[in-house]
Amino acid sequence: MTLKHLEERSAYEERYDEATITQCRRIEDLFLSPEIQEKHLPDGSGFPDRIMPLQLFHLTGERYLEREKRINEWMQRDRQRDLLLEQAHPPLIRCPSCEQLMECIHTSLHYGFEDNETDRLEFFLGCKPCKQSRHVYENGREIIREPILCEKCNRETESERVERDGKRYYVRTCKHCGHTEETLSVLDEEEKAPTQEEIDRFKRDKQRFCISDQQSKRYVEWNKRMKELEKQKEEHLLNMDLYDTLKETKKLTIASLEQLLTKALKKAGFADLRISMPVSGREIMLDFSVRDLKVDRDEHESRKVLEKAIEGVVGDTNWALSDYVSYRLGLLSGHLRGCETEPDLEKLVRSRMKSKGKKRAASSLADVQ
Repeated sequence: MTLKHLEERSAYEERYDEATITQCRRIEDLFLSPEIQEKHLPDGSGFPDRIMPLQLFHLTGERYLEREKRINEWMQRDRQRDLLLEQAHPPLIRCPSCEQLMECIHTSLHYGFEDNETDRLEFFLGCKPCKQSRHVYENGREIIREPILCEKCNRETESERVERDGKRYYVRTCKHCGHTEETLSVLDEEEKAPTQEEIDRFKRDKQRFCISDQQSKRYVEWNKRMKELEKQKEEHLLNMDLYDTLKETKKLTIASLEQLLTKALKKAGFADLRISMPVSGREIMLDFSVRDLKVDRDEHESRKVLEKAIEGVVGDTNWALSDYVSYRLGLLSGHLRGCETEPDLEKLVRSRMKSKGKKRAASSLADVQ
């Protein structure tokens, strides 16, 4: 008899609903437990009355949204398992005693429960005349099982599967003392019938926790509003940082910028700063050139030191170093961009905040590694 996995859709729906009810009952049991009531709640706080309904509202809504997807996944999984068993081909393995091909006694599946595990076919092969058996995968590789020991003498037992009255039993016989143990297959175990009280409670809880299509619309709208509020909160926090940074940003004239740069560049070993007159337009773009006084600095170091010195001056102002700095025989040149309008200044500040955020993220990643 081949085990069939795929059932009617109603069976999967019932299984999913039972899991939903179980999870909701756990929340109620937790909030209404004496430990929570006595140890964590002050008198008259009404904590469960406020928090528990919200928890249940969120859980029942999420379970509803996930219901169809999860049931379809379960059915597809069982459909694939049945197809795997239907198309199973036992490996051709000869008996080590008589060299005849062994008969396939039983075919089963080793279920992959983890995400990275797949279901695998297993075959129990036997040679009845020689009483030889092997348990193998589809590729013929033998499955090594830990021996089952006798409960009487703690010696190894032999196992066989027998069918009786339409049920499967596993019989283990001790090689040493002859003691036998018989176990009914879990697939044939009869479930304990629920009491009428349990049935009535299940029906009531199903009405409470397994929400309808109409009830789900309320949760979908609430969830949408919560996401919008969270987005607004994030934007508000970001804008607060932006506006604080904008207030702290210094607005320098060209003359003020030139004075600060001359002082900072002299300290860094540069001289003869030259700044051209600005070109009219929406943005103010200045050309600058400067001479490196350090004869032992190469091109790369000279450019990096200059860029760092300039950033130290303009980093919190309405000016920014534009593009890259060029180098020719100790003479360095580049461009400085000035922001005069509020929109341009806001764009500059946002760019700086984004750049700092990336640097912090890279630094945190480096610390972890």
